[in-house]
Amino acid sequence: MEALSTLWFILIAVLWTGYLILDGFDLGAAMMMKTFAKSEKEQRVLL
Repeated sequence: MEALSTLWFILIAVLWTGYLILDGFDLGAAMMMKTFAKSEKEQRVLL
């Protein structure tokens, strides 16, 4: 039963890592938009 828990942990960790690597730019740009982009022109440049 402990092996099954370890397997699920590894599987979920791999899936989250893949998601963050593949979607990392979009997530980062969206988070920075509120802080750094004050005007609509700056928002378009950021994206």
